[in-house]
Amino acid sequence: MPNMSLADLRIGAFVELVSSDHIAPGAGAAGAVTLALAAACGAKAVSVSLRHAPDDTCLSMALTRLKKLRDCALQGADSDAEAFTNFVRHRSDNSARQLAETGEAIDHLIDALSLIIEEVESHIRANVAGDLIAAKALATAVRTIQAADEAEATGG
Repeated sequence: MPNMSLADLRIGAFVELVSSDHIAPGAGAAGAVTLALAAACGAKAVSVSLRHAPDDTCLSMALTRLKKLRDCALQGADSDAEAFTNFVRHRSDNSARQLAETGEAIDHLIDALSLIIEEVESHIRANVAGDLIAAKALATAVRTIQAADEAEATGG
């Protein structure tokens, strides 16, 4: 894996890394990047809606939260790749705990995104409702990835 953040890679390079025979990045990091894309889709819907309702404090607060969530999800991709690599190499209690904590952090971000979407849904303009639908669908996909990764890590 390169010595740079996964967020700094071009999309093609990231996809190539995920599809390689390297330990990481894998599904967990791909899920975290997908979560960042979900937050970005939500931010798109909020941004466009906010342009038409600049005094809507719900939207303006949500935009700030979505951008922060997007950035945290991208950091989560790096954290997952590092934690999974350590887990595979060491299979120690510490590395297992680190991997579990990384997964829990992503789970919290998914929950936060779902909450933000719920809060802004009635404020979103019809012409960008598809972006919010995409955000929900991507968040659901990440939740599925997280559940599968957790089951794999715990042998369940």
